[in-house]
Formats: sequence, structure tokens, C-alpha cells
Amino acid sequence: MIILLLITGLLLDGLLTNLIPNISFFLPLLTITNIFLIYEYYKKNEKTYFKMIGILGLIYDLLYTNLLFFHMIVFLCLGVFTKQIYKYFKVTKLKLFLCIPLQIVFFELLTSTFLVLFQVRNFDMQRIIYIITHSLLLNIIYGQIIFISFERIKKA
Repeated sequence: MIILLLITGLLLDGLLTNLIPNISFFLPLLTITNIFLIYEYYKKNEKTYFKMIGILGLIYDLLYTNLLFFHMIVFLCLGVFTKQIYKYFKVTKLKLFLCIPLQIVFFELLTSTFLVLFQVRNFDMQRIIYIITHSLLLNIIYGQIIFISFERIKKA
């Protein structure tokens, strides 16, 4: 089920990016949200979690970018960040409103930092803020739906 969720999020990211205009408040970062949401199920088996998100980053690069291994490294860093969030917060439906934005901010800042360091792109704080603010709504709604679905599955 978790692998299906990761694949679905990965494919939806590409599909929605093509369907939704860049000026929309619904920019998808569903893969980033999924990386956060699945950690709870791999707390006791972190090695598998990090392998999965590393492979996911590699697939992401093969599908959507020409920067091989870039997202693999970024997703692994994101996994470490996720681990820290789960370590210090008890993640609940209500706290997703804080945790998912933290995850998105970290992802965007990390991605921009790497791209600037490797001189792929110039630093543009306006662009970073734009992407963050325009991706929060869709990703929080998506995160809530998946979180509630996981809770129901656990109870069943």
C-alpha cells in the first residue's frame, strides 16, 4: 500500500504540474508530502524507509529532471528532516498544518541551495516564497486525506 501511495504521488506530481497553471495556488509537491506521511510506518525499520525514498528520488530524476541523483540526495536529506520532526512532535491531524509546510519549506530551501551551489540557477527568494505559498493548500489537503485514510485503515 505504501509503495502504491509513493508511485501515485510521483505520477500525480507530473500530471498535475502539466494540468494546473503555474499561477495557481495548487502547485503539487505530493511526493514530498508522501515522504513525510510514510515515515510513521517505517520508524522501526528506517533502513527500508531511506532506501525507498532514495530510489524514489532516483525515479523522480529519471522522470522529471535531467539532474541524475539530485533528488535522491535531496529526498534522503528530507527523510532525515522528517525523522527529526517525528522525533520532536507527535504528528496528528491538527499538527499536519504545521508539519507539511515545514517539510515544503525545507525541501524548497534545500533544493534552491543545491542549485545555487552547483550554479544551475541563481538564488531568487521571491521564487522560493512563491512556490512555497502556492503549494501549501493542495499539499495540506492531500496530506489530511491520506492521513485520515491511514488512520481508518489502522483501525479496521
